[in-house]
Amino acid sequence: MTELVAPQLVVNSRMIYFGWLPADPDAVAALVPDGLTPAPNHQVFMNQYVVDDDGQTSGFGAYSLTYIGPDLSGVDAPDGVTPGRWWTHYVNSSPAVRAYAAARGVPATPGRPPSRYAGVG
Repeated sequence: MTELVAPQLVVNSRMIYFGWLPADPDAVAALVPDGLTPAPNHQVFMNQYVVDDDGQTSGFGAYSLTYIGPDLSGVDAPDGVTPGRWWTHYVNSSPAVRAYAAARGVPATPGRPPSRYAGVG
């Protein structure tokens, strides 16, 4: 595979993104490394998406991805609205994408969504 450089582009993927307030805020805080602070409400996010074919990426091909983690306090995006986030789990079906992510410090592990999500790769 050609050496891929950041950032990578994904278009027209099937995606779900949501957040929730956990029943156990202390469990969320335990996932945040020293030097970072969980958001005051300890909100957690999850993003799952599927790239169905090679034409939807700038070099990765088809894959599925799920990542989860807590929102952070004090490290908002430049828009001043979007909170910083810490990935605690990053599950990807593609060895190439996992290697790319791991090289950038992401805790990438192999996996894919349950088979009941027909067509998920």
